[in-house]
Amino acid sequence: DFPRLYFTIRVHRGEAQVEKQTVADRLRKLSSVPEKIIGVDSEEERKEREALAKRINNEIVKSYLQSPHESFHSELAAESLNIVISQIGLEDKGGIGTTRYDAFQLVGSLHSGIAQGLEQHDFKASGENLDLLSRAMGLGTLTPPSRRSVSLMKIDVKASVIPLLQVLENEDESALSTAFRSAACSWLIIALPHLKENDHKDRTATMLYQFLPDTKSEVDSDSLHSSLVTMRAIREIQRLDLVGKGLYGETEMFSRLFRAFCFEWRTDSQRDSSMWRLPFQSVIAKFGTSCAGSVKEALKQNSDALFGALDVEEKMWLAFRLLVITSFIEEPQHDSDELDALASSTQKHLDEWTAHVVVAEKADEIEDDVVISGQWLPQSLMVEIEEWIGNDLDYETENVEDAAIRRMLAWLVFLQYLETAGVVDVRNRAAIGTYTIMCGAVVNMLDMMLFYIPIGHRNYETLSMTELLGNEANARASKLSTLVLFRTFEVFPSLSKKWWEEDCPKSVTAAVGQFVEAKIAPETLRRELSRISKATNLGEMSISGSLVSREVTATYVQDECELSMVVSIPNDFPLHNIEVDGQNTHGIPEKRWRRWALQMLSMLNNQDGTLLDAFLYWKNNIDKEFEGLEPCPVCYSVLSVRTRELPNLQCKTCGNCFHSNCLYKWFNSSGKSLCVICQQPWDGTRI
Repeated sequence: DFPRLYFTIRVHRGEAQVEKQTVADRLRKLSSVPEKIIGVDSEEERKEREALAKRINNEIVKSYLQSPHESFHSELAAESLNIVISQIGLEDKGGIGTTRYDAFQLVGSLHSGIAQGLEQHDFKASGENLDLLSRAMGLGTLTPPSRRSVSLMKIDVKASVIPLLQVLENEDESALSTAFRSAACSWLIIALPHLKENDHKDRTATMLYQFLPDTKSEVDSDSLHSSLVTMRAIREIQRLDLVGKGLYGETEMFSRLFRAFCFEWRTDSQRDSSMWRLPFQSVIAKFGTSCAGSVKEALKQNSDALFGALDVEEKMWLAFRLLVITSFIEEPQHDSDELDALASSTQKHLDEWTAHVVVAEKADEIEDDVVISGQWLPQSLMVEIEEWIGNDLDYETENVEDAAIRRMLAWLVFLQYLETAGVVDVRNRAAIGTYTIMCGAVVNMLDMMLFYIPIGHRNYETLSMTELLGNEANARASKLSTLVLFRTFEVFPSLSKKWWEEDCPKSVTAAVGQFVEAKIAPETLRRELSRISKATNLGEMSISGSLVSREVTATYVQDECELSMVVSIPNDFPLHNIEVDGQNTHGIPEKRWRRWALQMLSMLNNQDGTLLDAFLYWKNNIDKEFEGLEPCPVCYSVLSVRTRELPNLQCKTCGNCFHSNCLYKWFNSSGKSLCVICQQPWDGTRI
């Protein structure tokens, strides 16, 4: 609803309360944060603030920050100074002996000590000053972050950043300790928003990418601080729109962050999780399906690890959000066409699937499909899907819902991977579809949905993907199940229909049909029409449709012939078949027209094709026939419904040409390896 979202704003001033109403598009965004942002409501409160700030300053800050102490005490004192500056506030007057005066003196001393230490190559002393000043300016472990402390304290960050960058760029890395590099990164993060020149911002971001410490988050404060430093750096870089500029080290930094999330951050207690969860959630909130190439590459590199994180309850939802982004990347996981690129368990299943295939070429086709699936799907996802074979959930066990949710989330990601691969090349969709059939995943998933969806009741907890990604509380089996059912019917209409006819319990088939008609069929048609309206590859073909009549009409002009095809979608599609009718067939032989209609019907009712794919297939077939190419005698199409290839096997006896997959299907159904036309033992060549 943004920007029409309605707000009620209540302001409390002592006993009085003021209430205002407004909408989001009337809210005013400040161009900068006022220096005096901390206000007071009364003289009494002002005195309380001053007294608290003075006590922290005298008993903690001055005692442990002005003179050498153990690093832990100095760090606490620096973070206490951050509380005084950013949370409590400094009084207006700053004479000698006041908290304001002491704060400026301490901050100035730390800042000048950095430049002095760098000039003298005293990296130990300058590193300590960098760390303490960063904590005092709002980059600590135990205190809230602050972006305005640098402005409040009037620090000229350029005076320390320029010599620091020179050291990081020119000094031998072995001369710089891990502690120094970590402290340097902390200060660069604090300074980055206050740099004016773009080249200084780019240099700073590049150094952050290269020198950020390993992102671990365990119980010790040093490791936790390193993790928070990294995520604060990313948020600052995101805020300044520096992500995706091709700066050196960007991909590796994001990859380290994702690896740390998957393998290193602890979830032993709520305290452990809360330390990293909110900062990490803030980082990934900036990601979208069109995120920077460096983020996409890092996600691809860690996709298998992210599937492992689905097993950890505290990480499941965040891992799912990242996997959804990964599944929209229109690039394969890898380009290898070798079986060795598949997981060993997948290779074992492939051997089982092809062991009893009579025609060798058909076995090769299955192998090719699995290899293509392996190029687009993460290994861990394929292993997960294959583990469902003959392994139904035991609904009597205590943690069965957690296992069901994990399967549902993995399946939703799988469906999106398939759709993305199909957008790149429709043959990918067919290949992954074959792999899905071999695994029996659609039947397994739809059977499970019946356990969680109250089929037969009028009230269902419906859920969209946007709602799921926006609120972790929606990741419940009762809500997820309706989304999974919808997406399965949308992506695999033919397989879903087959399940409804053959595997769905007869006691609920009518109720499932009513659910499909009421909840699934209207939305799938709306989404199909939306995809068609956004298509850019229609050429001279125009397509229009109606949600009311549920008819979609395509018109195409070829060789001065205007051809029209009308597709009628039943109210409960895919449970009942689509019908195809030709309106304008002037000058087109009826036999040819009927052949085109059969092609459309085959794709829509039997091949899990989309309306857009079917109309493009129809158009391309017309183009090929007008070029004089002969159709395959089995499917009556020039282009294969499954692979979009021309007939590629020719009989040596009669000379007719066939699609290889059509011919193999003919051999299997007839039980004989005879040519479809001349009925002689098959002896053909690939053309």
